[in-house]
Amino acid sequence: MIVMPGNCSVLAARVPLLLLVMLVLAVTGSRASDADNGEPSMAQTIPLPEPRHDSSCSIEQALAHRRSTREFLDEPLALGEAGQLLWAAQGITHGDGLRTAPSAGALYPLELYLLAGGVEGLEPGTYHYDSARHELRLRRRGDFRARTANAALGQEWGGG
Repeated sequence: MIVMPGNCSVLAARVPLLLLVMLVLAVTGSRASDADNGEPSMAQTIPLPEPRHDSSCSIEQALAHRRSTREFLDEPLALGEAGQLLWAAQGITHGDGLRTAPSAGALYPLELYLLAGGVEGLEPGTYHYDSARHELRLRRRGDFRARTANAALGQEWGGG
């Protein structure tokens, strides 16, 4: 859970899934193909709700009050919340393709994947985040949270 003051706690207690997502960053070139082990031959595309670009919580407030724990609500994440976190990690902020995360020479060699298993409107699976279109592309169907938690030395927050 990320604990923040009143209006800064937008996703408090519901982010274990997306914390896991941030763990699934991969270097460009190792991206899974659309047809990974017979999984979707044509990548299913899911448009995400437009990200918010303003907030009543300042960056200073968020940083001053940020605390991490491993206590999470047993509730699904809304698709808009997942999209907001994905945008915050690698979203486009400028017409020239500049993103929320810095990159030397604006090369952006990282790709972001979502390992979903509790997001409203998404079937469980692995999705690639297309930052240019702010959408997800299904790469592989299935709930991989337990396997991922096992690979992360049995950390329960990653297993759903």
